[in-house]
Amino acid sequence: MNPIYWLTEIQDQHRSSVGDRIWDLSQLLRQGYPVLPGVAIPNEIRQQFLQSLHPSHPLLTQQMSVKVSRSAQKTPTDLMNEDWEIQLHQMTQGIREQILSSPLDWPEYGKVLEAIATWDGDFVLCRPSLSLPKPLTPHHQNSFSRLWRTWASPKDSDALAHTIKQIWAEVFRNKYLLYWQYQGIALNQIRMGILIQPLQNEPMSGAISTQDREAIIEATWGLGYLVSEPQVSGDRYQIHLQPYQLKEQQLGNKRIAHQLCGELSTLSLHTPLLNTKDCLLCAYTLDSSLVDQPCLGEAQIQCLGDRTLALKQQWYDRFSLKWIGNPDLNWWITDVIPLNDKTNSSGSYQGVGAAPGVAMAPVVVLPEKLEPMTLTPGQIIVKRAIAPQETWILSGAAGLITETGGMTSHGAIVARELGIPALVGVEQATDHFITGDQIEINGETGEIRTGANPDSPNPIELQDESKPITVGAKTVSPLHATQLWINLSQPPSGDLSGLDVDGVGLLRSELWAAKLFPGLQWWKDGDRFMSEWLNNLQELARSFYPRPIYYRSFDSFEPSPIRGTLACDVNDSRSTLLDWELTVLENLYRQGYQNIHLMLPFVRTAEEVVAIRRRLDQRQLSQMELWIMVEVPGVLLQISEYIKLGIDGLSVGTNDLIPLLLGLERQQWEQHRQSLNALHPVVLSALEQCITQARTGGIKSSICGQAVVNYPQLINPLVRWGVTSISVEMPAIERVQWEIARVEQELILEAVRKEQMKA
Repeated sequence: MNPIYWLTEIQDQHRSSVGDRIWDLSQLLRQGYPVLPGVAIPNEIRQQFLQSLHPSHPLLTQQMSVKVSRSAQKTPTDLMNEDWEIQLHQMTQGIREQILSSPLDWPEYGKVLEAIATWDGDFVLCRPSLSLPKPLTPHHQNSFSRLWRTWASPKDSDALAHTIKQIWAEVFRNKYLLYWQYQGIALNQIRMGILIQPLQNEPMSGAISTQDREAIIEATWGLGYLVSEPQVSGDRYQIHLQPYQLKEQQLGNKRIAHQLCGELSTLSLHTPLLNTKDCLLCAYTLDSSLVDQPCLGEAQIQCLGDRTLALKQQWYDRFSLKWIGNPDLNWWITDVIPLNDKTNSSGSYQGVGAAPGVAMAPVVVLPEKLEPMTLTPGQIIVKRAIAPQETWILSGAAGLITETGGMTSHGAIVARELGIPALVGVEQATDHFITGDQIEINGETGEIRTGANPDSPNPIELQDESKPITVGAKTVSPLHATQLWINLSQPPSGDLSGLDVDGVGLLRSELWAAKLFPGLQWWKDGDRFMSEWLNNLQELARSFYPRPIYYRSFDSFEPSPIRGTLACDVNDSRSTLLDWELTVLENLYRQGYQNIHLMLPFVRTAEEVVAIRRRLDQRQLSQMELWIMVEVPGVLLQISEYIKLGIDGLSVGTNDLIPLLLGLERQQWEQHRQSLNALHPVVLSALEQCITQARTGGIKSSICGQAVVNYPQLINPLVRWGVTSISVEMPAIERVQWEIARVEQELILEAVRKEQMKA
């Protein structure tokens, strides 16, 4: 007979049975911290229930593992051509339905009902708690949020049994099963406990997270933080823990409050707006008297700060937790996530490798909002995200770690160009690390090792930016007709005239400016901008002359740019910036540098092209080539119209076009690359259409972005369709060059064989 455990009864030997989440809460409760009481259902009861479903259940599990294993060996293209996903979905859906329809025939269930009957109120919280042989990487935590979600349930026997079975059934979803297989985790190694706790309406809920010597306290009216509702936008208090200091206070948008439906509440509420899906919480409009009223006063904030400091000193150094309570600060911890163990000075974390290389160096954790500063060279920069105007901070850095972004983010692009390793998608990286921590990062595998020994061999050799870039002695390069261009995001520190490429296919102006004017609002000083801009472009044009340079005008330059608002929008403030850019290009043309051409970013309408063409004609720049970036799917439907307007070429910006074609945000794309990527039939069809129409219309076509680097098999169809150029970052030049030559030689051989067959 399998026992149930009260939180106070859980010992170290029970950890694998009840899961990490329950074990952490039990430790806090036993140390005297205010944790809601609870009853834990161990993993053994779940296993017993699953094995009783059907005599063939272990066989089903084995079949499923085999099918997932086979699918893991396939390429994305193979998977699209098979029905494996449909079969897997049918199998997992059947198991989930069987779990939900089967009775919970478990002798100890009566004891659970007896225990919760002693609690006040008619509802309980149910929390899953997993124990895995390998922890989930931070990059996958968000994708797996349904596995960690908190469920609300009535206390009656049937409703609670259904909720327990719903939690058990969640494991059997395709994306989770695939992940277990990729990580080498067998289904019988997944252990899950469930924690049941009392639930009543409380006037407030919130969250606390620690970072270094500071903490962020969040609070809102109602139970919104309890269920991680996306609508929740609570008050935010940033405090220094020791000595206590309230550094910043921001009021949230507290227009709704979540409370238990039909239960009494001490809050002034109006008519409910909606019921939270799969929960018993309702979203109520909040009385106007509470909307702009801070949830916490100074004394309450300091009290929570003192409790956070005590927890930090006695337990984990870095953690995040959720809480419920009332204005008198009778509060209870409802969930806790330790981010590092004080007793463990060495460990590892996982992200997504975005720029190759290995670096071992001290960390510098930078705030979300940057102020002008001087950074010590040779540090690994840790930041939540890198905006275009912040890429200057990478100059002299040993490496980069960000919490958000992907292979196509601005930080990753510049890191690859600078030759330093970069990791993205490292969730809560700014909480994991403290300035001065010694770590080692691997930009290929995405691994981070803490407590690294700086005397270990093979630390990264940092690029000395004071020394010019030298292009080594030329090796014999393959001949090819498809032009190979380079993408540039940073002003080069040396002469690139010897670089074996046919030109610059993409000069990213906004990233270029971030390096030239680090931390400055340069767009407010037109004379300075035009002077320095002209000098830098002049040097580049001289280095590459007569090879072409395609200058992409600005698509973002303000501290918080809105993606998609263009420099070619003539009715907004960017019109002035565009005038500055055209003045510089006009001066270059007059000096004889007619190898520089204009490319428009994120074009959406023909009117934008007409407006720019008019400006070029007014400045006698009608001979300058005018290209457009194909990043918005709608442009694909009107390529012939753009050709009629006199464009000279189009460049496919895969970093934006592909996620938009597949219905994803650029930041989300990284999480779906196994099935939604550059090899998807929709993407291939769009690329073929774009290149074919350009060839038919007598204009040039190019492709830039990370797609051909990540998926070199794209080069074959691109060349066959007739793309005139491919533009890549510097580290990929040689590899792409040889692949282009190989495909062209293959085409020549095929043509020769056809002629021989005719003869």
